[in-house]
Amino acid sequence: METSPETSTETSIERSSGNGTESGRVEILKMLEEKKISVEEAMQLLQALKTPAASQPAPAPRPAPNWDRYADDHERQTPPRRFNLSGANLASANLQGTKLEGANLFGANLESANLSEADVREANLQ
Repeated sequence: METSPETSTETSIERSSGNGTESGRVEILKMLEEKKISVEEAMQLLQALKTPAASQPAPAPRPAPNWDRYADDHERQTPPRRFNLSGANLASANLQGTKLEGANLFGANLESANLSEADVREANLQ
């Protein structure tokens, strides 16, 4: 299988360009002098040596993580008291599925109140 003069030229240029652009220029001029390449091909190759290779842009820095490595994640943080229902009369109230997390229900009358599936985590139920 024969290789075209252009293919062998490009291969030899690639080999020589590893030594620097100056040696690449000398190699191109030698091939031109030996009539292995035309003047136009030599011009294209010399221009290619001048053009810096397109470098990929640096990757964008990753955003900082949204967590604190020194936080005590194993300890549950007490939610702030949301509702102050202290002393409220909630007798026979339908509070099914109500979110009362962290509510202050101190002294509230919950007699016969429906608290089925109510979220009363961290609520003050004294």
